[in-house]
Amino acid sequence: MTLEELKQEYNKLIKRELKAEKWMDTADKEDIKKWMPNYMGITVKLSRLMAEYRKITGEEMSDKEVFKGFDL
Repeated sequence: MTLEELKQEYNKLIKRELKAEKWMDTADKEDIKKWMPNYMGITVKLSRLMAEYRKITGEEMSDKEVFKGFDL
């Protein structure tokens, strides 16, 4: 995976993660329980991409990149 592909994939997943967080603020507990495995899958993928970014660049992602994504 190239750095550009990594950034694009990260941005796609962080948008899904942020949307899920917002949804969970108002969803009922049964719906949250039903969708929690998907949410956890997103967070695991984000963590793996952060590790891959570190491996490719030798640097940590900034807080802005971690929480909001990359400016592309």
